[in-house]
Amino acid sequence: MIKYKAAVYDKPDTTASRITNIVPGRSVLLIGVYKNFKLIAVDGAEGWVYDKK
Repeated sequence: MIKYKAAVYDKPDTTASRITNIVPGRSVLLIGVYKNFKLIAVDGAEGWVYDKK
């Protein structure tokens, strides 16, 4: 589990990224990482998000 402290920006418009954008600071399940992209799951939705640093 990871907790985002700020809004998350995504490459595709995925359900998981929309949920995390609506609720910044929410804990999500981290499934995988590729470069600055993270595959996360939240409330049964999975999606790639871009971790803007």
